Amino acid sequence: MQHYHKSEEEEEDGDDDDNENWQRVTKVIRISNINNDFFQENEIVTKLAQHLLLADTTRRQWKLHRCRTVDATTVDISISLCCCYGEGDDSPIFTILRDAFADPGRTMEMEVLVESSSYLPLMDKKYTQEDLLFDTNDKESNQKRFDDLGLLVCHTRVDEQSLDGIRNTTYRFIQRVEDYFAKNHPDIDYQNGDFLFQEIGSRSGLRYDIRVDIFGDEEWSALRQVATETGPWFNLVQDVFGAGNWKVEANVIYSKPGAQNQGWHCDGGHLQAEADENGHGHAPPYALCVFLPLIDLNSAVGFTQFFLGSHKTSQLVGFGPAAKWLAADFDGILCAGQSVLYDYRLMHRGMANHSEKIRPIIQFLYTKPFYTETKNYGTVSMYATG
Repeated sequence: MQHYHKSEEEEEDGDDDDNENWQRVTKVIRISNINNDFFQENEIVTKLAQHLLLADTTRRQWKLHRCRTVDATTVDISISLCCCYGEGDDSPIFTILRDAFADPGRTMEMEVLVESSSYLPLMDKKYTQEDLLFDTNDKESNQKRFDDLGLLVCHTRVDEQSLDGIRNTTYRFIQRVEDYFAKNHPDIDYQNGDFLFQEIGSRSGLRYDIRVDIFGDEEWSALRQVATETGPWFNLVQDVFGAGNWKVEANVIYSKPGAQNQGWHCDGGHLQAEADENGHGHAPPYALCVFLPLIDLNSAVGFTQFFLGSHKTSQLVGFGPAAKWLAADFDGILCAGQSVLYDYRLMHRGMANHSEKIRPIIQFLYTKPFYTETKNYGTVSMYATG
């Protein structure tokens, strides 16, 4: 793309940012073969910021957001700038970056990994489960990480007795639903068809999402207690929404052997403000999910993969494959009874099931009282007759 810098005369005219020919673009650029002495100085962000400022003293169009060290001679940077639609020439920004990393003895390589008209959540490192652990003793850290990344992991397990009861109830429930479906909806291909009822929806073939009545059916009493009283994640729900200022529902999500990787998606939309290009200003969550696996997850049976930071803007829909370039992909590989807590707007996908058994997960959806889930299910009951 051709990059735009206003002259002083243009600056005085104002309002050129509204011209339909120009847009604010955020790019993630990989810079390779840098002299590692530069890294030892630990001045990457400062040096880049100085050069970008000098590149436009009249307007300061260039804005550096994040910098991530990939290895001893490679960095990724997130930068935004004002540019023209449809040009495709990145040479001006590349020239500025070469000046910033000036080293006559080296030929640096640069490439744009991702670009968007909105915020791109370039992570400062590849996050591990230990980085994302829910800390029952540090409310401030929990809320800060959840706000920025959209996800926390809870290694404290649901007690074994409750988990065994929930697991057994879930397997019986799945079998009843499948038997009923086969008998009463023989025209629908349960294995590969796309269908939505009030109580159940198919999710990309061999993957299903079934609502359960935890308040009206005593069969789910153990699940109700975990959802409303004993869940190890419960303090975060209280911290996010306020004590008692929430409601909860639960689903059984399971994939069968042979299920393939799901497409990247977010279950909940953005109801209020979204983040700016700096990743700031997004509305607080109106809903958060807890995934509770009932069996140990691994690469064979599968797991859920998450796109950290993607809860801040709807403009990342369609950018799922970019998660790995942004170091924002996180694999939710957990043991039975552990859990992952995530903002309902966070992008994610279920991974393939290469095993010979189903992968059952309980999803708890905690929401503010005003919110009613309508997006992910149908309007007709699977139990309707006539």
